Amino acid sequence: CAHIPAGALVEYCPARAVPAWQGGQDFLWALGAFPLQGSGQVGDSDQEVVLPWGWGMLYGEAGRIGTSSNLTWWIEEEQDTDSSEVDEDPSRGRPCRLILAVASRGIQPGEELVLERNWPPAATLAASTGSLDIVHA
Repeated sequence: CAHIPAGALVEYCPARAVPAWQGGQDFLWALGAFPLQGSGQVGDSDQEVVLPWGWGMLYGEAGRIGTSSNLTWWIEEEQDTDSSEVDEDPSRGRPCRLILAVASRGIQPGEELVLERNWPPAATLAASTGSLDIVHA
């Protein structure tokens, strides 16, 4: 692995912005969810989290590891949604993209990629505010 310069794009992940209960602690993927800032207060029924597809859920959480973040992230709204694919069920969320880039300093070969998901300090997203039906085909 080579040095990754500051500002370089690391990953561009398809994702879904879904109701916050789907990122609740009762779900295996909860540690990989990203809180959407400005989408309501923790516990509000309109708060959302972003669940990325691909490697986006696997990056270490700087606060949990006890180190500083070397990645920055942001969400881009999906602009070209085909109207035939629009789902009226709010529990399925909406498509978006998680963008991950190198923060203000470069990353050295062998250095772990870590980020700060920016969860509010008192974030306790309980799955009790909704339910998720899993259908086995």
